[in-house]
Formats: sequence, structure tokens, C-alpha cells
Amino acid sequence: MWEIYESKYSELLDKGLLRSQRIIESAQLTKSVVDHQDILMFSSSNYLSISELPTLWDKAIEVSKTYGAGAGGSRLTTGNTALHVELEARLAKMTGYESTLLFSSGYMANIGIFSALVTPDTLVFSDEKNHASIIDGLRMSRAQVTVYPHMNLEALETMVGDARRNGHKGPIILVSDYVFSMDGDVLLLEDFVKVGKRWEAITVIDDAHGFGITNMPYTPRPDILMGCLSKAIGSEGAFVASSQLIIHLLQNLGRSYMFSTSCSPFSIAFALSALDYIQEHPELIERLQHNQQYLVQRLASIGFAVQNSSHIVPIPMGSATRAVAMAEKLWEDGIWTTPIRYPAVPEGEAILRITLMAGHTEEQIDELVHSLQRNTEKTL
Repeated sequence: MWEIYESKYSELLDKGLLRSQRIIESAQLTKSVVDHQDILMFSSSNYLSISELPTLWDKAIEVSKTYGAGAGGSRLTTGNTALHVELEARLAKMTGYESTLLFSSGYMANIGIFSALVTPDTLVFSDEKNHASIIDGLRMSRAQVTVYPHMNLEALETMVGDARRNGHKGPIILVSDYVFSMDGDVLLLEDFVKVGKRWEAITVIDDAHGFGITNMPYTPRPDILMGCLSKAIGSEGAFVASSQLIIHLLQNLGRSYMFSTSCSPFSIAFALSALDYIQEHPELIERLQHNQQYLVQRLASIGFAVQNSSHIVPIPMGSATRAVAMAEKLWEDGIWTTPIRYPAVPEGEAILRITLMAGHTEEQIDELVHSLQRNTEKTL
């Protein structure tokens, strides 16, 4: 009876799609200890290099001593501490929304949004490169989904306009990543929100990879914003920001909120300290932006024309096997990058994803570029 699963495993192996896990034995610094060796880290979402700061750890440890290690339940039972309420109020003020609601992860937040808000007559228009959590949330909600070409807001405008002109009176939801997680593209937020307003559609933005780096409060504001605390903020969990009405609906209809244990008091305390630290140290964002510009310039100098404006930098590889081979060559040089393959990207469009941190130096970026240059011909 196991033959079908053995066949699935063999197929993944043959296509270069089999995943494996490395073991991290240190904080996620630019120089980390992974699988018992020192590695130059270009795979972490610790974008602002703050998850390892002793001052933030110490504050979080002291505060969380009052509440213990675990939350002890969902937010609707015993997992709703004063820290959770304080963080939600802080996030609402920072983002410019009436209210926010914490979730255990960005994935759970997106599942919750669509499980709570989609009705049988809801039409949803979703970018073709949206994160898997959006795709899964829409599938679970059984929404009527139309996928529009990546960041093509003219096509989106036409599709939504046609739906209204053809007599659709029910809710329409437009959903998009802000900073796209695989290729680092950045949505033109103002134009996206305008489409929503023009056609009386609800706009939903997933800013998992931009929150903490994106200018706040958000201008213009989408109707619903999802942000993560597990990336630039260096902690864990996520939140949804919106009107008080939408937040009440998520509390009562969002199944991933209702039936998940809430984030630990420590992670919430750390996030509170991290938000203060980021506001006090704007140079972190400036350093991250400098590193992105420097990397793109250096890549261009060795023949990689990367069009990118964020801290996630994709290098096209084509086949999954080539992406894996390049990542392995870089690993041999002491550099950790991530090969991104189907289903995260379309088949035949594998990439090597470089994620930058504020803590990276130009010398470390040069080391990455030199390794890429040495190994490019070896992986063709």
C-alpha cells in the first residue's frame, strides 16, 4: 500500500524538487553556524538584523517572566495576555488603522481573512504570484477566484470593471502581496488601492516581507493589511489591521484565529521591544537599502541584470536542478542561499533567492558575488 508514496518520493527526487532541512546552531547573524560550520547567511528573513540583539532579548525575558513561557490557549480562551492587547494597540497606531488582530503566523492570518470574509457571491481577484497562504486561504473559502497577470493593474482594472458592468452586485476582493516573497517585486500600492475605490472593491494587502521596512502609516491605506512579526521584526506571529468591524468578524469567524494557540508572551514582548528599536534606529532601513543597491550593481558587473527594488533579490536559474546545483556550489564556498523551485515558482522558472540583511557588509556581498561568478559556468 506504500507504493504510491514511494513513487511520489522518487518523482520529487528525479525532478530536483526534494527538500531537505539544514540545522542552525546559532542566532541568524550574517555569519551563522549551520550544520556544524561557519556560514555566510543570505537566506534569512531577519532583514533588519535585530532578532539576535541582547538588549531586546533581555527586555523580553524580563517582561515574559510575569506570564510564563507559553500562551496556554487560543486568544478566545486563556491566550489573551495584556501584552497581546498592548501590541495590537501599538500596531494599530503605527499602521494607521482602527484596530488590529494578532495571529500565530502570516499563513494563519491569510487563512483567517478569507475564511471569515468570503461569501457565496464574493468575487476575488488575486495576483498570479501571490503567496501560497493566500492561494490556500482562497481555496479553503471556496471563493470565486480570477487570477490576474503579475502586477498588471491595467488588466486588473479591466477584469474588475467587466464584473461590475456585467451586473455583479456582491462583494469583490482584490488581493496582492506588497513585497513579493519569491522575486522581491514591489506593488504600486497607490494604483492598486485606486482600482479598489473605483469599483467599490475591498483591497487586501499581504506585507509579510515589507512590514517594519515599509514607510508607516500606510498611504494610501488598503482596506485590510496583513503584516508579519517574524521577518523584519525578528520575532514570530502576524497581524491583520483593518476597521473595527472587520476585526470583530475575524475574531468570530476566522477559524485559524479561533482554533490556534496564540503566540507566546516572550515573542509578543520581543516584538514590542523591536518596534521601539526600529523607530529609534532608522539607519537600519537605510543600511538594508544600501545593501540592496550595492548587490544589484555588483551582480550587473558580472552579467546578471537583476531588476529589483527590495531586499529580496532573485537570480534566474531556469531548471530546478540548476538552482539546486548552484546553491550547493555556494554552500561549498561557505555561503547559504535558497534555491526556489516549483511549486513556489512555475516549473522551468527556478531562481536562486538572495535575502539581504542590514548587518551585511560590502565585503560579505562581494564574497557572494565572487562565488556566483566562479560557479556560474560549472552549473550550466
